[in-house]
Amino acid sequence: MKNVLEFLESSAPRFGGKTAFSDGEESLSFSELLRLSRAGGSALIERGLKSEPVAVFMKKAPGTIAAFFAVIYAGCYYVPLDASMPLFRLQMILERLRPRAVIVDDSTRSLAASLAPEGSVIAAQELFSAGENASALAAVRAQSIDTDPAY
Repeated sequence: MKNVLEFLESSAPRFGGKTAFSDGEESLSFSELLRLSRAGGSALIERGLKSEPVAVFMKKAPGTIAAFFAVIYAGCYYVPLDASMPLFRLQMILERLRPRAVIVDDSTRSLAASLAPEGSVIAAQELFSAGENASALAAVRAQSIDTDPAY
């Protein structure tokens, strides 16, 4: 296996309706995780992101895992941020990264908007509701190598 995405893609057909991730409130099946991840990856590719950091600033939930996979589908690497981190640490990380994309959920949107570079904040639901672009995803995958960073 060259890429963690291969594990997801081989698991989804075998375990489609089974729970992949749950936090007790929300759950994602393997099929849902694959669909959201590919849609999100397609949306990030559409935004022109490639081989760069993408901050994922979301509460710990199944959707966060889909965001991580979406970033990898786009050929980028994710940097998880936690709202419980001290403010100065969040500022330092974002200043150092200067990400063109910061994926947020409702719980982190306003804080991210005050800290992240202008125009970089993207709602996870916006990414997940995008249409999948299979050819763009395949083109990114064709260029990936086993040492590409994921995190």
